[in-house]
Amino acid sequence: MKQWAWFLLLCAGIAVAQHASPAPSAKDTASRKRLEPVEVVETKDMASLVIGPFQCDTDGNLYVRRSDSSDRSAQSPIRKYSSKGDMLVKMSPADADLQYVAGPFFVGSEGDVYWAAWKPRTKDTFVLHFDKAGKFVSKTKLGADVYPDGPLAVFPSGEMIVAGLEGEADSLKPYTGIFDSSGTLMRRLSLADDQRIKDAVEAGDSAFVTTTGTGNLAVSFGQIVMGQDGNAYLSRRMLPTVIYAINPRGEVVRRMTVDSGDLFFAGMHENRGRLAILFRNFGDSESLVKIVDEQSGEETATYDLNKALGWGFVCYSPPRLTFLSTGPNHKATFTYMEPK
Repeated sequence: MKQWAWFLLLCAGIAVAQHASPAPSAKDTASRKRLEPVEVVETKDMASLVIGPFQCDTDGNLYVRRSDSSDRSAQSPIRKYSSKGDMLVKMSPADADLQYVAGPFFVGSEGDVYWAAWKPRTKDTFVLHFDKAGKFVSKTKLGADVYPDGPLAVFPSGEMIVAGLEGEADSLKPYTGIFDSSGTLMRRLSLADDQRIKDAVEAGDSAFVTTTGTGNLAVSFGQIVMGQDGNAYLSRRMLPTVIYAINPRGEVVRRMTVDSGDLFFAGMHENRGRLAILFRNFGDSESLVKIVDEQSGEETATYDLNKALGWGFVCYSPPRLTFLSTGPNHKATFTYMEPK
């Protein structure tokens, strides 16, 4: 397998091949609201590279992978910011091992950070654990040959769900597994979309494949959030958008389809039983956010968003949604928005 280059897909100014698609037509435009800025906060520190996806915790802190000239790009640190843009903590995979290549991360309900990492020489995958103060606590080796290019999450009971890839560099296929707290594989999941993704990758479909990074957009741009009910909610970058509710035993307990027209899934956050889902295409100026009940799948609200006000979806804390943007000064800007 080739050296990890997945982060090239996720930095600011992403440019990847994709089908050009118009924005979806609204079924009821009168019921839509537009997200408008209510507060804008700029970070004090600077960094040249920003890598998504992004996370937040219940205290309103925001977590972003950002690197500067002193950082190795493959080990870009996670920076924890207050809601006012002050950097509180900086975590690096080098705190655990200089050989690690960092991947996606997950923030638990108590503010602990779980970070997927890969050793190119041995091809072993680990989950690194940092406490809420940013101190490295432990590492857990996963008992499976999975390349952690997609999202991960940790259940309150300690089990981990990892959505990654397997296979050779030119034909990486989806892999989703449930691991216990010691890293032992408990169950491998077979999701309904897996075969579609495999077929699309083999056909070279540009909506799923790019020549940079790992080449699998459906998995790389997917996301997992932990629900209020203790289930993990997983979605891939597919049309239509399908969300799987998965319990700690690896059972799919619900499957929901969310209509986004021709816009692709681009991010998701959860708050008190509601999923806030961002939809957009890379070349479009407009984006769409839908609020979905995680139990019933009912769409309770639809918001329009100007992408220029924030391309990275960081947090959902009703009524506010937080987005990230960067400027030429290499500072990050958090824009807090509310429906109007």
